[in-house]
Amino acid sequence: MGSIAFGAFLIAVLNTIKALFEYFVYQYENATPSMKNNPVFQIVTCCIRCVIWCVDSYIKFMNKNAYIQIALQSTAFCPSAQ
Repeated sequence: MGSIAFGAFLIAVLNTIKALFEYFVYQYENATPSMKNNPVFQIVTCCIRCVIWCVDSYIKFMNKNAYIQIALQSTAFCPSAQ
């Protein structure tokens, strides 16, 4: 049960980071309406969204395969993910 909880914790932390980032972007855009047209702001937010998406995809892939290894070998989460 601890391995499943740890995998779920990783996903929850990443979803919290995504939500906080989107909230800060939303607040910043509303505080300064000219930021919607600022190309530097758009590039930076796009790059950060891309990095968050890549980490999210990796964590989901790792969790799925770690859960498979847990079921097959009855090991803990970290050795299974390795």
